[in-house]
Order: sequence, then structure tokens, then C-alpha cells
Amino acid sequence: MSTVPNSIIAAHARAAQTRGANVEAFLHRFDLDPDAVFREQGRSDIQAFGQWLGTLWREMGDESGGFCRQKMKTGTFAMANYAVASAGTLRKALIRSGQFYDIVGDCLNVSLHEEGQEARVVIQLREPSDLDRRVFYDSLLIIWLRWSSWLVDTPLLPERVHLSFDWPPYREEYEAMYGCPVYARQPECALIFDRAYLDLPVNRTPEQMAEFLAQAPSVLLTQYRRDRSLAQQVRRILNASQDPLTLDQSHVADRLAVSPATLRRHLHSEGTRFQALKDQWRRGRAVHLLKTTDWTLQRIALELGFSEASAFHRAFKRWTRINPGDYRQPPPS
Repeated sequence: MSTVPNSIIAAHARAAQTRGANVEAFLHRFDLDPDAVFREQGRSDIQAFGQWLGTLWREMGDESGGFCRQKMKTGTFAMANYAVASAGTLRKALIRSGQFYDIVGDCLNVSLHEEGQEARVVIQLREPSDLDRRVFYDSLLIIWLRWSSWLVDTPLLPERVHLSFDWPPYREEYEAMYGCPVYARQPECALIFDRAYLDLPVNRTPEQMAEFLAQAPSVLLTQYRRDRSLAQQVRRILNASQDPLTLDQSHVADRLAVSPATLRRHLHSEGTRFQALKDQWRRGRAVHLLKTTDWTLQRIALELGFSEASAFHRAFKRWTRINPGDYRQPPPS
């Protein structure tokens, strides 16, 4: 049985309480223990959580669940889907989603930025609040990640996630939620992924849209376990390897018990290539070392297979349009 930390449920429950919702009654309705939830101890069934949250939002008439001062009226997310249905590509869909939420309310700002070989979806809550909105930020990031994957029928694998706040009590869930490095105390909340995803076509029929909207958006929060795509499996092999730079497609295919041709075909169907995944690994590793160590650029360059620091500097600038030194932050104490 898949479970979710009660600290996550508690954060949603407290936000709903500020809007007068009878949260305890809703929890009992779905066999969730209010005492355990509000003590933030233990875990609960994730499907019960999803059903509880979806019902709570509908009966509140608020898809923000109380996290925004102005309600996100029931049906807002459905209309956002219809707004992006004819977008053509994920790039246009993400831009339209931001425009849509700008029109319907003052709480949520969603923006798309393209820099070098990376794309960045930034989530910002514009209204001040006394609530602890860390779980709401994570909910929005997960919804946009899973929604994007659904729109293009391809698992969108983020390279890293930035959070503008300190670590929440459910920090250990991030590996399962995002499947990539997560950095707290950043200037903004953002999903960072390969820019190539933006060119994928939005390809959903009206029938698929109707079926999806019958459960969205809350259902997206209960499906946060990492996508079991072949690309994600390749990523895990690269991350676990002692020397990822020496791995070629044949070695990885052997590890996955498939032929190189099958691996190549499946990766193509997921909108990527083996070399692209290796390049993404190297880019992500570079960012990680810059953010979490005090290594010199020369040492990082050698770690990533560059002959000298200047070659690494040029590659990093090509990847991100930012100098590697700008990613620096104090190493962990």
C-alpha cells in the first residue's frame, strides 16, 4: 500500500480549517485518523488522502484548498485544460497556463523561462499569507509536472527542483516525488528540465480530456511516485555508477536486459536519446557540485571529463547561459 506522511495531510487540513471547513469530519469520512494527522505522526493511505483532498476541495468550492485568499473556484483547472488543449506544443501550453491563471485570479503566477539547453517553470504565490504554504508550493510543482507529462503523453523528467523555502518535515519524500536533486532556500520555486521537452506535441483527445478531468487536479498529487519510464531507469543507472562517463548505450542496455536497439527505440518514444540523458546527467552533476561543495572549477571540470576549467566554463555557459560561479553557494556545514 502506498502511503503519504501525515505532515502533508496536516498542512492541507490546517489551510482548509482557516476557511471554516469541518476537516475532522472529512478525515473520518475517508478513514483518516485526525489525531495522527494533526500530531503529524506516521503515514496514511495515499488513495484515501487523494479522495479526501478532492472531496474537500469540491465541497469548499476552492481548488487552492484555502491556501489563497481568493478562492480558485471549482472548475478552474478544467478550464485551464481547455485553454491549453489547442496549444500544439508543451511550450505553448505552459505559456497559456500562466496566462490563464493570471486572468482568473491574483494568487498564482506561473511562468516559463528558457535559458541555454534548460527550461524553467517558475511557480509564485503573489499574496502574503500567515499559513505554512510549503506543501502548497510542492503540490503546485507536482501538478504542473504531472500535468505536463499527461498533456504530451511522455514522462517529463526534471533535472532538479528549486524551492524558495527551508526544508519541510517531509523532506525525505522528495526523492519519490521528483526523482531528481532538490535544493531548498533558492530564489524561487521552479522545475528545471531539458528544453527539448517544450517541442513535444500536446496530443490528447476530448474523450481523454474528459476522463482526466473527472479526477483532476487532486489525483495528480496521489501519483507522485517516480515515473517507471526507461529514461528514468537509465538515469538511475547513471546516478548509481562509479564512473558514468564510461558507460555507453550497450552497457546500459545489458543492465536493463534489453538490446541496444530496443533501448534506443524506447528512449525515442519517450522523447529522448541515450546521449541526451548522459549530457543531462553531466549538467545536473555540475550544478550539484557547484551548489554543495567548495571544489575549484578545475576539479569539477576533471570530475566531469573536461580537460581544463575553461572547457567546462564554456559548456556550462552553453547549458544554462549562466557562468558556473553564479551557481555557487556556501557548502553544507
